Amino acid sequence: MKTSEAIKFIIDSTGMKKGKILFICVICMISACLHTGMNLVLLPLIDNTIMGTGGVAVKYAVAFILFVVLNTAFKYIRKYGINMLCISSEMYLTEKAIKKLGDKQMAFFENSREGEITLLINNRIKNYRFFLMDNIENFIFEPIDFIITFFAVWYVDKKVASIVFAVIILSAIGNFFLSNRIVRSSQNAYAAEDELRNYQKEIVENYDNVIMSHLNIHVAGIHQKKVERMLEKENILTKEGQWAYIPALLNEYLPTIIFLLLATFKISKGELTYGGFASLLSLISGVSLPITYYLRSFTRLKEQFPFIQKMRELLLDDDSRVEHEIIPDTTNIQNMVVFQNVSFSYDGKNECMNNLSYTVKKGEKIGIVGASGTGKSTMIKLIMGFYKPDTGEVKTLGEDAFQNQQKIWEKVAYVDNENFLFEGTIEYNITLKDDKLTGEEKRWYREICDTLCISDMENEERDIKQFGRNLSGGQRLRISLARALYRRAELLVLDEPSSSFDNQTEKLVIELLKEIDSTVILTTHRMGLLDICDRVISLKDGGIQVIEKVGEEKNEENIIAYDC
Repeated sequence: MKTSEAIKFIIDSTGMKKGKILFICVICMISACLHTGMNLVLLPLIDNTIMGTGGVAVKYAVAFILFVVLNTAFKYIRKYGINMLCISSEMYLTEKAIKKLGDKQMAFFENSREGEITLLINNRIKNYRFFLMDNIENFIFEPIDFIITFFAVWYVDKKVASIVFAVIILSAIGNFFLSNRIVRSSQNAYAAEDELRNYQKEIVENYDNVIMSHLNIHVAGIHQKKVERMLEKENILTKEGQWAYIPALLNEYLPTIIFLLLATFKISKGELTYGGFASLLSLISGVSLPITYYLRSFTRLKEQFPFIQKMRELLLDDDSRVEHEIIPDTTNIQNMVVFQNVSFSYDGKNECMNNLSYTVKKGEKIGIVGASGTGKSTMIKLIMGFYKPDTGEVKTLGEDAFQNQQKIWEKVAYVDNENFLFEGTIEYNITLKDDKLTGEEKRWYREICDTLCISDMENEERDIKQFGRNLSGGQRLRISLARALYRRAELLVLDEPSSSFDNQTEKLVIELLKEIDSTVILTTHRMGLLDICDRVISLKDGGIQVIEKVGEEKNEENIIAYDC
């Protein structure tokens, strides 16, 4: 990875408009000018004070105080702007990561273990924000401060400026070669930590099996080796980081030492005044320290290369899908879902669907059955645009499902057996609105609640806990269905909702599905739900068998014949 690519990522990751970033740069430039001006004013202030020209000295003293006040004010403005930039970067990356995870839009998530993803979102991004807060000012302000201050040193004494510049160049070259060694060490340490976190997660998830299989000692031994490997890699990284700091340390002190030796000689010969000495001493610190801070931050940046590379792959590389903001118009669409010669496999070899074609017309209620592993949920995921078919085409609401999933989801309501609920009122979980409902919204909300017998739950004045922990499976399902219906979606997709059914919920759902005009696609084994379907699609051996309502009765024996 190139340094220029890393810097470009830092800029892109802020999510800020170019105008705001330019404003921060302008503030840094003004701040650097004030800092340099404050040091330059020292020369006439001290010289005029020593010579006894009181009136002139007072004038420069006022100017010096003004520079100090303005420099302090702009310093706080500068730091505030940079802190906002760091926080904006953390928020932007976290939002993008969660969105990509939820949309399943990146192959990164499909090919990564969950421990790596969790570590990325919960830990890496936060650490990246800390890195920015410690170093971003050194990348933006310090180079500007160095350039302006160097010209000030050149203006006061060209010989001193030439010597200081030569020392700085040598330090920068040394830092470049030493810091390059950090990149490989950082990658190794990053990989070792990822490997350890993933292993720890696997142990926790399979703890019962580990204990019952008497593997606990073996697992603990492997864990200890992974911990030792991670610590070894981190120690190597720390040592090489310390070596890389040596040029920065030389740059911090060597120019000042050289100047003090030169100043002693120049003052003795009368070539340098006391005011010039004080001014140059401050200016040289203003030249050497910015470059010192920049070199140190440059070293830390290279330590961040593995993380930046991972985040670039995850968030900022081009996506094969294009998101559109226009919601599809389904008024004239008659074929709500079309599978045309669709084949799909998870590994590119073993197909769970082979040249599959079928059409779901507007207003139809379609049931999907099949034995475990025949591809029922996969078919639903293809309809929703989560997966891309290997061959063929899936159109939902007249749009390519994979390429236009954001458009599709605006018109599709999806319910599965997970029933994700939020902490809060029943009304909020159904409407997802904090604001007060309008008259029409309230009427529609009440109608849905009455139909699904949710009003009884409201009468108990029961608030929902996170994930609906205080509700039964049937109650959670009813609220999820109510949320889907409240949206007035054109297409209602139910993926194995019956696993959470109780008898009352099943009766309510059957009556509800009979009455609604929306197109319905559901996967289930419940005969009551299949009875209301216009057609049943049975999956077997990568193909389908369609059971029509007209001409072939969908009795239980017939369904079971295909559902095996």
